[in-house]
Amino acid sequence: RTGAITLAVAVVLFALLWISQEATLVPVTLIAMSAVIPAAVICWVVEKYDRTGISFHTLALTFLAGGTIGVMGAMVVYLLTGISFAVLAGLAEEPGKLLATSWRWRHPAYDRPMDGLIIGTVAGFGFAVVETAGYGLRALLEGDSLKMGLEGLLLTMVVRGLTSPFCHGLWTGILAAAFWQSGRSLKRAVRSKVFWVGAAWAVGLHALWNGSSMLTEPDSHSVGCGALL
Repeated sequence: RTGAITLAVAVVLFALLWISQEATLVPVTLIAMSAVIPAAVICWVVEKYDRTGISFHTLALTFLAGGTIGVMGAMVVYLLTGISFAVLAGLAEEPGKLLATSWRWRHPAYDRPMDGLIIGTVAGFGFAVVETAGYGLRALLEGDSLKMGLEGLLLTMVVRGLTSPFCHGLWTGILAAAFWQSGRSLKRAVRSKVFWVGAAWAVGLHALWNGSSMLTEPDSHSVGCGALL
């Protein structure tokens, strides 16, 4: 139901943008289109796997934190380290997205690794929505005409939307689950093999995805799940 409703809203907004060519519709259209599949997958994951009863308050704020703190954290790492290759994006983005879950590291009720997986997945999808909206805006602005820009926006949203369940949500879910299993403590995590294995999977899958996208399309990171560059 969530997927159907968000898809209907996104289709109507895009149709209105196409017909009216009204610039003020761009922000809400980008967010709505970016959130269609992430919102549906989040609802499915929570309904199927949440046994703790994670509150809507926690889910909503974690989603927003993933899209703000996650992006800011990743950009700070990019600026400090000079990372510029898409295959290395996970080294900057995965810590940023994990940081977005930090406000629930000490919550006594959410102490199971599955809680971490769910919270991490939500943060990852928050990051993905903001990143996808950014790439959609870039596609719109880079079009030689408004029509071509809108066509590029639509293609970007469809491709990134369909692939989103296998990208940021999955990677951050793995990393957060490993962090939760390490006791939600940075000191314990850095000494935990479980955490570093989880981090290797998250960063490695991120690199594999970005690398494969670069091989198939010259500028594929603008359409796939590439780095926030």
